[in-house]
This record gives sequence, structure tokens and C-alpha cells, in this order.
Amino acid sequence: MLLGLFLFICLFFYLAYRFYAGYLERVLEVDKSQITPAHFMRDRVDYDPAPRLILFGHHFSAIAGSGPIVGPIIAALAFGWAPALLWILLGCVFLGATFDYVSIIASIRNQGKSLGQIARNFMGGFSYKVFQPKMQYNKVV
Repeated sequence: MLLGLFLFICLFFYLAYRFYAGYLERVLEVDKSQITPAHFMRDRVDYDPAPRLILFGHHFSAIAGSGPIVGPIIAALAFGWAPALLWILLGCVFLGATFDYVSIIASIRNQGKSLGQIARNFMGGFSYKVFQPKMQYNKVV
């Protein structure tokens, strides 16, 4: 039973990667020959190409936040394991991965800007305030 469930989950993620990722590439008209801002705006501070494994680590730590972890746990406690499993499978593919991929493509197409900066350009100042996280920077003298 558990082995069959594990194999189904592996197959689901493989098929999602194989077909849904290709669908997103076609819809977004991704040009794989385009140079990323890390290369053409390289300053070795904010824009610096990183090795694939480092990028994978950053992406994994960004998507494995509290929402994708706590949500299924609460669903499992309230409704059982099946809704939690559906939350993980469908949420990872159709929400998390889609959002991350579209955000990356939007950033690449807008010279590496953040979502807040892109929102300000296309939707105005209020959107910038909504999407831009409030950060405090210490000035280095």
C-alpha cells in the first residue's frame, strides 16, 4: 500500500515536471537562449551567476516555508491524510511551482527586478507598497 502510494506520488511529480512544465514554457514563450540579468548586469553583489546546486538550494529553501508545511499538517489533523496529500500534490505543482516559475520569468524579463518593483512599473505605487517587503537596511559607513 505505502509503496504503491509512494510510486504514484513519484509518477505524479514526474508527469507534472515533464508535461506541465513544458506547457508553462510554451504559454510564457520562454526563450532559453536569452541571457539572464545575472550575466549581463553582473556586479558581483546583487547580480552574480550561481552554480545550479546553489540555485536549487535557494529555491528549495524558499518554497519549503511554513505555508506548504503547516497547511497540510492542519488539513491532516482536521480532515485526514487524503486531503493533506492532495494539498501537497496539487498545491506544489499548480500553485507553488507555477508561481515560482512565473515570478522568475517576470523578473528575468524585467532586468532582475523584484515583484514589488515590477508591480510599481505596471500597476502603480500602491501595488509597490503591497508587494515590497518592509526591510530596514543598516548603512555601512
